[in-house]
Amino acid sequence: MPTISRIVSVKATGQSFDTPNGTFFPYEVILEDGTQGEANSKTAAPKYTVGDSVCYEVTKTIRGVKKLKLTNPEQTFKAAFLPKNVDAPSPVTHTQVTNAKFNSDGMERGMCLKMANDVLICNANINKVAIDITTYSQELYDVAEQGLSASNKLKTL
Repeated sequence: MPTISRIVSVKATGQSFDTPNGTFFPYEVILEDGTQGEANSKTAAPKYTVGDSVCYEVTKTIRGVKKLKLTNPEQTFKAAFLPKNVDAPSPVTHTQVTNAKFNSDGMERGMCLKMANDVLICNANINKVAIDITTYSQELYDVAEQGLSASNKLKTL
């Protein structure tokens, strides 16, 4: 689980190493909360400087040295709310258009039901009468269908 802290000290170790992913430059980091460890950068100068807020995770410990993974706090929390495997958009098919139309009609029906509910409650409040629970569902359905019918008529204009 990532933790947020502020960098107190950053010092390059000067011992770069090569991997299949490129050359990495390790540097020692001390954080405000007392965590101390080693992080890697793809550039000789680290991406983060003293005073920067970072999200960090201790990924492992090698020979008593904590290996830190540092990230930007905004990117970390933004990524938590994004879908993981997003593919490139594909062309829209006729079936998808039909399904979207059906779903939008379902959403429209739902909105009509909500508006019908609001209308019935508002009318009951204005007229200062109690809502009859035994007939309420039928009244709700009727008002919602009238709203949907009116909406469909407006679409044809």
